[in-house]
Amino acid sequence: MEDMINEIRKHAPNASIMFPALPVQMFHKNSAVNILPLSLFLDAICGFWDSQKKLVASRATSNVIHLGLSAREIIGWYDDENEEGKNESNILIAPDGIHPNTRCYSKWASSMGNKFCDRVLTHKA
Repeated sequence: MEDMINEIRKHAPNASIMFPALPVQMFHKNSAVNILPLSLFLDAICGFWDSQKKLVASRATSNVIHLGLSAREIIGWYDDENEEGKNESNILIAPDGIHPNTRCYSKWASSMGNKFCDRVLTHKA
C-alpha cells in the first residue's frame, strides 16, 4: 500500500488517497461466507486488512485517509426502498452469495464519497 501511495504521488503529488473499509457486515444470513469455518477466516482476514489500511493511512505524511464503515450504516442499506417504492431489504449480495451486487456497490460508493467529501470540507474549514 505504501508503494501504491508513492506511485500515485509520482503522478499526482497533491492527490487525496482514500482507503475505504470493506462492507463485510452486509453478508446475508444465507450467504456461503456465513458458513463456519469460512466466516471466521473472513472476519480475521478482513479485520487484518482494514487494520493495515488504518495503519498506513495514519503513518502517511498527508492526504491519505482511511474511511470506516459501521454495521449500522450497512443495516440502513437493507432498509432502503428502490425507485418503485419496493423494499429490497435482502438484496445486497450477488447471485454467487459472496460478492456485493451493483446495489451494494452503489450504496458503498455513495457512503464513502459522502464521508470523503465531509472529511475534505472539515479539514479545509
